[in-house]
Amino acid sequence: MSAYKDKTQGTWYVSFRYIDWTGKKIQKLKRGFKTKKEALNYEKEFIRKTAADMKMEMNSFIQVYFEDKKNELKENSIRNKQHMMNKHIVPYFGTRKMNEIIDGMSTYRIIQKKTKGTNVNNLLDDILVKAKYYCKFIKPTIGDDGNCLDYEFRIYSFFKSKRQEQFRPLLLSLLHQRELGKLSESLYKQTLEYLYNFFVCHTIIGKEKSNNLRDTIIEYACTLESDYSDEKLLEFGGILKKKIPSYEWFEMSFNNLGWSNHTEIFRNSKDKERVKLTLEIIEKFVSQRFDITEFTIEHILPDSQGEANAHIGNMIPLESRLNGLCKDKKLEEKYDLYEQSNFSTARGIKQRYAGKEFNPSQRTKYLAKLVYNNILELEQIGNQGKKKKQ
Repeated sequence: MSAYKDKTQGTWYVSFRYIDWTGKKIQKLKRGFKTKKEALNYEKEFIRKTAADMKMEMNSFIQVYFEDKKNELKENSIRNKQHMMNKHIVPYFGTRKMNEIIDGMSTYRIIQKKTKGTNVNNLLDDILVKAKYYCKFIKPTIGDDGNCLDYEFRIYSFFKSKRQEQFRPLLLSLLHQRELGKLSESLYKQTLEYLYNFFVCHTIIGKEKSNNLRDTIIEYACTLESDYSDEKLLEFGGILKKKIPSYEWFEMSFNNLGWSNHTEIFRNSKDKERVKLTLEIIEKFVSQRFDITEFTIEHILPDSQGEANAHIGNMIPLESRLNGLCKDKKLEEKYDLYEQSNFSTARGIKQRYAGKEFNPSQRTKYLAKLVYNNILELEQIGNQGKKKKQ
């Protein structure tokens, strides 16, 4: 039971834990309820609101909507929109569930007939559209009844796991423009992959904070929503790349990527995750495929032979079965196993290094340039002419 009697005040209070839509666990305490039922109803509705489920009431979703918009809109704009909502929408839809409003469009038409003002109708349209989009961010699902395509599910689930909300205003605009037919499916997909790659480079590799991206994202979210063009979207990609300070900075950060159970400084599970994400975006570029399957990390030279072999230049993605067969083998003996791999990066090792000395440090520098000069370009995916050997 999460409702308790406050004997000193003679009222009820609730104390419970919930998971917000970023995945964070939070303890909530609320006092001053006259009855136990009232306290429990508050808890139930609060959890619905924070989860932003499509089964929540319109009243609750409006609160979520304006809470998310507070950093995007001016105070006067929020006040005006709230006034319109309270006057024209809440009286009709306040206690209706969001999925009922969207599915039962006859009910939705009532409000349009009763409110002739274009601004009110536009705002209601925006609320309903964005409500559907938000479910992709906060509860991505796949399958027959899912709300995401496979690649959307992978990327939105990743952003949710990293508690990344900064991209949401832009993603809302992209989803809307795609639905309107102004943004093609292929460029939408490319853009999601670019944002994913950028986040890996900027935040995972570079360990930069995402907060400094806010103004740029909001500016272009508004621009793309009100006056979309592919050129402006590509312009956004170029400006976002400039948030990476310099190649020298990036190379230094890239040189700090590594993982090995034999090296103390790279033994952390977060080090392994950073390496895996980096190997993944490199493989996507080299193979020109989005659908990268699960892989293990293969150390080309034994990582037990020193810290130099614990850096990312000494690693490739490899199937678990092949990785097991590589154990205790010399590099020359591994080449044929690498050629059996489905990963282009692994197959490219023999093509690039057979008969030559393999130097992990030099390959680390090579990969840093590859990522910085190619993977951080919005148009890089789908350009078959840029395929590289690894």
